Amino acid sequence: MTPTESSKIMSRLAAIEHIGAAPELSLKLFSLAKDPTISINDIIECLRPNPAVCLAILKLANSAHFSRGNTLTNLPQAALHLGLTTVCNLVSAIELIGLFKSNTNATQFSDTTFWKHSYAGALIAKSVALSQGVSDPENTYLAALMRDLGILIMRQHFPDIFYDIYSMSRSLRLSFEQTAESLGYPTHRTFSYFLAMRWNLPSSILFVYNPPISTLKEYPTIEHDRIIISYTDSLLQEYGFCQWNRHMRFQEDHARVITLTPEQKDQLVAPIFNEVSLFSDSMDLPR
Repeated sequence: MTPTESSKIMSRLAAIEHIGAAPELSLKLFSLAKDPTISINDIIECLRPNPAVCLAILKLANSAHFSRGNTLTNLPQAALHLGLTTVCNLVSAIELIGLFKSNTNATQFSDTTFWKHSYAGALIAKSVALSQGVSDPENTYLAALMRDLGILIMRQHFPDIFYDIYSMSRSLRLSFEQTAESLGYPTHRTFSYFLAMRWNLPSSILFVYNPPISTLKEYPTIEHDRIIISYTDSLLQEYGFCQWNRHMRFQEDHARVITLTPEQKDQLVAPIFNEVSLFSDSMDLPR
C-alpha cells in the first residue's frame, strides 16, 4: 500500500459521521470519583437512566464471588456492596462493548476474548500504576481500556483491511501492528488515537497512543503510562490471556522501570482474571 492509499483510509475514517458516541457515562463517573465529597448516591443517580448497566451491576453483585451469600435486590445495595471503583470499572467496559458491532469474515476473532483481554489489561494497568505511585491511575485505566479499540473501528468500518491484517498476522506469527505496518496500513493504535480525538478525550489519554515530542515535558506521565500499558500487555501474553494478538511486541524499557517477582505477578493477575471472568458472565458474553 502506498502512502497515498494509507492517507485515503484516514480520510475515509475522518468522513465517517457516526463512529460511536463517546462513553459519556464512564467519563462522568471517573470525573465524579475524583471528588472526595462524592457519595455512592450521586453515582447511583448517574446510573439510573441506563437500565442495561444497572442490570449488569445487580447481576455481578449477586454472583457467587461478590454476594457472600447475601441476595441484593436493588441498585443502591448492589452499588454499595461492589464499591465505587468496581462500579466505575464495570460501567466503562459495558459502555465500550456496546459501541461496535462485528462486520468481518475473520471468524477466528472472538469478541469475548478481545473484551476480556481489554478489560483485564485496564485493571492490571491501573494496579501497576498504583504500585508505581502514578498520580492519576484512573487516567492509566482509561488509556489501557481503550488501547486496542482501533481494532474494532477497523473491523466495523474497514472489514476487508481488518481481515487481511488479522489473517496474515496469524499465518506469519507477527503482531497485528507489525503486520499492518508491513502491509502499509495505519496501525490499530493510530485508529485508537483518532477515536480519542473524535471523543475529545483529555490530552493525557490522547497522547498515550501518539505522543508528540514537543508535549512530553508538559505531560511527564505520558511515557510512564505507555510503559505501564506495554508491561501490562507483556503480562497478559505471559499468562496466556492475549489470544487475539499472540505475537505482540513490547517496549524493551518497561523491564527497567517495573520489576515484579513471579510471586508478585501471580498475586496481581489472579484476582483480576477472576473478576474479568465474572464480568464476562454478568454480561452473558459467549464463551
